[in-house]
Amino acid sequence: MHAPSSGKPKRLLDEPFGFLVKHLFAAFGTEVVGLAFVRTLPLSGLLVYFHTADRVFGHTLPPSCRNCHTNLSQAWDPSRGLVAYSDISDVCALCCGHDKILLGLAYTCIFTSVQGRHGKLRTKLANPAPLGLMGFGMTTVLLNLHNTGFYGLDSMILAMGIVYGGVAQVLAGIMEFQRGNTFGTTAFTSYGLFWLSLVALKLLPSTGLWIGPTANAMAAYFFMWGLFTFVMFFGTLKTSRALQFVFMSLAVLFFLLTTKELTGNTSVGILAGYEGIICGLSAVYLALAEVINEAQGKERLPIGMVPE
Repeated sequence: MHAPSSGKPKRLLDEPFGFLVKHLFAAFGTEVVGLAFVRTLPLSGLLVYFHTADRVFGHTLPPSCRNCHTNLSQAWDPSRGLVAYSDISDVCALCCGHDKILLGLAYTCIFTSVQGRHGKLRTKLANPAPLGLMGFGMTTVLLNLHNTGFYGLDSMILAMGIVYGGVAQVLAGIMEFQRGNTFGTTAFTSYGLFWLSLVALKLLPSTGLWIGPTANAMAAYFFMWGLFTFVMFFGTLKTSRALQFVFMSLAVLFFLLTTKELTGNTSVGILAGYEGIICGLSAVYLALAEVINEAQGKERLPIGMVPE
């Protein structure tokens, strides 16, 4: 268990912030008896202590929850304050022996459901993968429409590269980090920074402070990203066929771009453009499939989940 960084919780209930929290819970029929800001690994958050007989935010708690005794039943001691707890998922609504509910409202201060069998309120985190996949897929399609000759390179592509391809993917990577997903964190953060670096390669020479990259330099750049993507492909082998296709087609795209830079063959560049459109659309499909399937509660759009 991790001990909190400070001994007793700060007495915040009578301060303006505590006043707002107290009345927010009161609106749902719950009496708040204490507040604390606590810090522990891996999360920091706000803890709310409150009396309740059988309801929390409109949810009826089963007897097993009201009477449960867990390994953290002594987490709240009236004489000592917050003693110890293991992590925020354990803290999130434990009924302890003092008939108080201990809520861990971490970062977003949102929880969604009561798990009656275990007597806990659990935080449900949204799946950030569709955001990252859409940011990657849409930007990839738009850039490769340029590569095939449909239009020139203008601010539309650069803006997409910065905002949706870049920032949105980095944010998705940060959210994957909070979910404990190493693969998602590495992939989305890396490809988000790829888009930002690609835009920088286009814009920095225009400042006059740096010269533009040579063809060999760009070949090395695309090759390293292709190598990274190819290795990351092996991390998808136990996920879904759709995700495997995204990564393998992206690796092929990077290697085609490498060949185009080394040879100067425009036909290879056009081929890479069409292949990139397919790659981008596959990512868009996977993103939308994950959103629709989750919203419908069943697989409406197949993604070829790999059986365990």
